[in-house]
Amino acid sequence: MYRILLLIIPFGLYATPVELKLNQDIKVFVKDYCVSCHNEKKDKGDIRLDNVSFSISNDTEAQFWQDVLDTLNAGDMPPKKAEKHPSNKKIILTLRNLTESLLKARNMLSDRGKAITMRRLNQREYANTVKNLFGFTLDHSDLPANDPGEQYDTIGSDQYFSAYLFEKYLELGKKISKDALKWHRVPRQKLTIKIDEPEKHVARIRKKVKERNDRWNELALGIEAGKNWKELGFKDARDLYFYLKFDRERTGVPEAYLKHQYLNKGIYLTGQFGIQKIGISTKADPRASYKVRALAGIHKQPPERRKFIQFEVDGHFFGQPRVQGTNHDPQMLEVTYTPPLGKGFNVNVRERRHHEGYINFKTYIQNSDPYGVPGSIFVDRLEIEGPFYPEKSFFEKLMLDANNRPVKLTKEYAAEVIDKFAFEAFRRKIPDPEYMAGIHKIFNKHFAEGKKIEECIIETMAIIMASPSFLYINENSSEEPGKTLLSQRELAVRLSYLLWSSPPDEILYSLAKEGKLSNPQVLASQVDRMIDDPRSEEFARAFISQWMSLDRYDLIAINKKMYPLYDFALRAAVKDEPREFFKVLLKENLPLTNLIDSDFVVINDSLAHLYDLPPINKPGFHKVSLEKDSVRGGILTSAAFLTMGSDGERTSPIIRGALVLEKFLHDPSPSPPPNVPQLSEASKKPLPAKEIIKIHQEKPQCASCHVKMDPIGFGLENFDTLGQWRSHENIGRKNIPVSTEGTLPGEQKFTNVQEFKAALMNEKVKLAESIIEGFVSYSLGRSVEFSDQDAIQELLQKIRSKNYQTRELIHALIKHKLFLHK
Repeated sequence: MYRILLLIIPFGLYATPVELKLNQDIKVFVKDYCVSCHNEKKDKGDIRLDNVSFSISNDTEAQFWQDVLDTLNAGDMPPKKAEKHPSNKKIILTLRNLTESLLKARNMLSDRGKAITMRRLNQREYANTVKNLFGFTLDHSDLPANDPGEQYDTIGSDQYFSAYLFEKYLELGKKISKDALKWHRVPRQKLTIKIDEPEKHVARIRKKVKERNDRWNELALGIEAGKNWKELGFKDARDLYFYLKFDRERTGVPEAYLKHQYLNKGIYLTGQFGIQKIGISTKADPRASYKVRALAGIHKQPPERRKFIQFEVDGHFFGQPRVQGTNHDPQMLEVTYTPPLGKGFNVNVRERRHHEGYINFKTYIQNSDPYGVPGSIFVDRLEIEGPFYPEKSFFEKLMLDANNRPVKLTKEYAAEVIDKFAFEAFRRKIPDPEYMAGIHKIFNKHFAEGKKIEECIIETMAIIMASPSFLYINENSSEEPGKTLLSQRELAVRLSYLLWSSPPDEILYSLAKEGKLSNPQVLASQVDRMIDDPRSEEFARAFISQWMSLDRYDLIAINKKMYPLYDFALRAAVKDEPREFFKVLLKENLPLTNLIDSDFVVINDSLAHLYDLPPINKPGFHKVSLEKDSVRGGILTSAAFLTMGSDGERTSPIIRGALVLEKFLHDPSPSPPPNVPQLSEASKKPLPAKEIIKIHQEKPQCASCHVKMDPIGFGLENFDTLGQWRSHENIGRKNIPVSTEGTLPGEQKFTNVQEFKAALMNEKVKLAESIIEGFVSYSLGRSVEFSDQDAIQELLQKIRSKNYQTRELIHALIKHKLFLHK
């Protein structure tokens, strides 16, 4: 039983509350022209103004009145059809008074500073921190889940900690420490290659064919001799009848297989008699990565959908390349795999199925290629090469001597290991002497009880990994939140967890120790270095996924009968596309406006097939140039964004319009009230989307929001639920042309997707604001508040002058006082 000190963590320090009274004219205006629609009985837009406070003392109140001002400025309220409408003079006066009041409130609230909540490592950061220490890749499913909360997983105020969570981290720390001591005392292995040969499969099939033929000959002789069903070994006459009727047909399948031209060179993945897939196994070293290869080719002329193979490890796929070679000239396909700690390494390759719900391979063939051959893919061989090792990890260096031999673990050296580990695990912050004295006391207690040194180290390392100094991004508290500069070490840690989601490397630590990291030129060069490092892919993937709310995609249940191309492999590719796209923007420092439209896409062969683009012929994602006037480009027309704007069967201009408003126009729509009927309930007979929405808008509880959202969503109606291009939609038994005419707020009209994108480009500053707010929130680990708006506008002006280049946003924030202060 360990003695746990519960820390009281300050979640924000603020000055004495100050209150700003709103102008009396604002109060009169609201009473005369707003309360009739926004009261207890009639809270349109989920907003009440009959009981609102006409003063501002905090960010929440200020943001409420900012929303009111934005709505008035946009001309959305008071509605044109209102019974009582204010004169232009009164509207102008109210706008001026409210604007002036909000400017005063912003200055007042900004002066108080803003504390950043101490936050716990999320799943990504915990896994990367462990990898930094030990060189291991962890399976995220083995880690405690992130706390549910706001949009970004870096927000500290959403997190909680409990005794249960402590126990989970303690047990996880023991497992990691135990494996670390095991593996880091094992010398690095030499390269090995394992190859799967076809002879055993052919021999098994020949044996099966021979057994069936022998049995058939035996039956023929028995029948000729007049034997009955019982004498022939059947349970009844019916059993004998079906055997005679179908067994020769079943025997013909393997016999046909044995006639293949390259029978002895490789394997045809037929899905029959045990060769639906082939596989090999090897022991996996979690410190290393492996190259998995298949020398494969296409047999006959199958449809495009049957030209993909799928690599799997223990049932989980990790690569789905398109096969371009032939059975007489196979192509080597290669993917890299890093086995997670504690997982097996059983590799299989099979034909990728687009119908994983079907009962068997035969049914799959009947539905996808009824006149084709069972084995469309020929595999000459499957091989694993590796392990390939990176640079030694921190802990591996502790466990090996200068000659790469395991060090002798004495009690004295174990104490040294514990001290060095704690210092590194706490991100090079010197641990409290009293804390370390307690850690060594626990070690000595276990040692005195007769436990082995390794066991004592495991117990103490686990406690260190379950402590707040390891689990939390711990910055010393400040008496003036938002005004105290980060220390050099704190700056290094904040920067590395932003761009790498992991601890600083030796360069950052050294610059911080020398006091040079805060130098603007040094800091800028380090940011570029870190972005150029492969570890920055973690930031690119995490940020764009969360800004885009890509978790919504996982909630869409696609109707697989309606969309036969859809499978797990395509689902993964679709979800990865926005991440890979943003990685290119970051690496090449391209403008953020490429999110709206671009002259390229970043796709793999699965998506090239989905988008009807030429094959890439290489595994993985690649930047592909588009022809002029292509309907693709950006993430607006990516399959992920389009699928999120559907119900899994039909597209939804409403959802797509709301998503465009929220992400690209920085104008999120309020949640619908509970009494709004479902769109599917608008009509009992099948109707085009535009007619259903027209009926839906006639309902008073729907019209106020949909008048803005719906005309936007029609701009993407040329794309079906999966994101495939279409000009018509099947409605009932009719094939009806889709309607793509619509308008953006401000009456910008468009008639097709190209005009739609052009209209959004005119509003690119709103996309930039949306990205900036998200980036600030993600970077600082807290929500963006009303009092941050001056800083947001400063960042906007900086990147606007640089043509909205992606890296410029990162440079602008890291130089800003928001990032440099705590």
